[in-house]
Amino acid sequence: MYYPVLEDNIVAAIVEANSKLTAARLATGTVQLQGFNRNRQTKIEPKPVDRELAILRIDDNSGKPVAIVVNFTGHPTTIPSSVLKFSADYVGAMKSEVTSRTGAATLFMQGAAGDQSVLPDDPHKGYEAFGKALGDEVVKLASGLEPKDVANPSLEVKEDRFRFSSRIDLSNPMVMAAYQKAFFPELIPNFVDEYADGVRPRLTVALLNGDVAMVGVSGEFFANHALRLKARARVKQLFFFGYSNGYHQYFPTIEAVAEGGYGADQGVSPVAVGAGEQIMNTALIWIYQMLGKIKQQSARANHSGTDKTVVLVTDRSLRASAALKNLPAFPYVLARVVDLLADDASSIRTIADTLKTDAALSAEVLRLVNSPLMSVRCNVTSVVQALALLGARRVTVLLMTLGLSRFAGRAGKSEAMRRLWRHNLACALAARHLAGGDGDSSEAYYAGLFHDVGRLALLVQEPALYDQALTSNGSVDELELSHFGVNHCEAGAWVIEKWKLPKAFIEVALYHHSPKPNATKLTVLVHTACDIADSLGFTLVPVNGGGNEFGPADELGFSIALAINAWECEYGL
Repeated sequence: MYYPVLEDNIVAAIVEANSKLTAARLATGTVQLQGFNRNRQTKIEPKPVDRELAILRIDDNSGKPVAIVVNFTGHPTTIPSSVLKFSADYVGAMKSEVTSRTGAATLFMQGAAGDQSVLPDDPHKGYEAFGKALGDEVVKLASGLEPKDVANPSLEVKEDRFRFSSRIDLSNPMVMAAYQKAFFPELIPNFVDEYADGVRPRLTVALLNGDVAMVGVSGEFFANHALRLKARARVKQLFFFGYSNGYHQYFPTIEAVAEGGYGADQGVSPVAVGAGEQIMNTALIWIYQMLGKIKQQSARANHSGTDKTVVLVTDRSLRASAALKNLPAFPYVLARVVDLLADDASSIRTIADTLKTDAALSAEVLRLVNSPLMSVRCNVTSVVQALALLGARRVTVLLMTLGLSRFAGRAGKSEAMRRLWRHNLACALAARHLAGGDGDSSEAYYAGLFHDVGRLALLVQEPALYDQALTSNGSVDELELSHFGVNHCEAGAWVIEKWKLPKAFIEVALYHHSPKPNATKLTVLVHTACDIADSLGFTLVPVNGGGNEFGPADELGFSIALAINAWECEYGL
């Protein structure tokens, strides 16, 4: 539950800040500090060290400092390992010093610290003294800056998630045992899950006001990556932020891998050799594209070694997150099982072991398989037995359907909820029928099931609003926009991403009403299935007083109605 809570709190902070916008003045500054950090990895001289202390000072119109962003490079690991208490280390001491002397909120952003440690010894003995000394340098630098009004404020942002091969094999029991010994055993399933599809680090690049670049990476990059990027970018100021939007361990330089040592070996740096350089080159290209010095490439263009999707940040996700701020999490294990089913190499044992990590889901599997709906003649007592009897795909389809129906049930037993749930289920059944036996029927079913999840989510937030839509002559889409500031398609894309469902479903959610000319086969299929569901009378808003528009001779419509009726008889709504 940590990640959803963290994400929700970040979103809430952004929304609150957005509601309190005020005029501000900005200034950036840097200084090279001697005697504060060192390279702890290489034995080859000269040892690369990023000695830059960079800050962004933000003042109100009266000249009072409101916030100071501090970017410095050095592991905050100065307290002895024997001390097991939670601590902000030297960073906490630094922030206290800066805030007490300037009155400004202080935000610390770590740099490329993969091979950089601080020097907390003489003359800065201990983490508190070191943090205070660093804070003193921040205050001196900030005091010499003169924040100014920004004539033409702007912010452009790009994001990418890469895919690299892994240098470790976590399916090897010996490797797993070594990892469990080196790290907390409870963390290892996270590594296994995160690296199941290769190492997938994130890159975020922003250009503020046309001359201040910010580069964020999801790992511990070696300092030379940042030093070289700063030298090549040719902007007024470049802030390099490590540990951003995730954590994918160490990213050494190629020469550091050749030399070896902690941080460069595959045990803590599973990513392919050269990954850091490739990410930095991408960041550099983006900066020059934002500056207008290199022509923008297609947002869907792939580059070697990556599964690249460049996203220009809009306010769509911000509006959706504000509208759905209390959205509950979807069972993570179910999303993971869907991923496993997409891999032909996944065994029933692997899927069963994954399901068994969630005791409630395991119990639900046994309840489902032993229900009258399944007509199983023996008493099933284990998850493996259930998967073997019904098939992993069938069990997962049932669990996903049950999970979404229970989510919809949060809106209560309203007429709007009943109609919307039936529409989603009818669309899922029609999509599976259209997919036929080409191997994609399960994916088609899920895509149909979740195509209107945005509308379900908005309905859960405001049940009365959709009941109002059923009795009014106005447009439901217009009602959504006026009330939530986002339509159900945009909300659905956000929900699917938040719930970590397959990314193919995002396009389905966004464009199932009107597929683009280059739409995926899945989007077009769900669009057709949605039309079929509507034509059968499974719509949110009744058409001509509506009832189902199929007769006994309509085999597809009749089978869909029977399936929905059987589901509701067994599990309710």
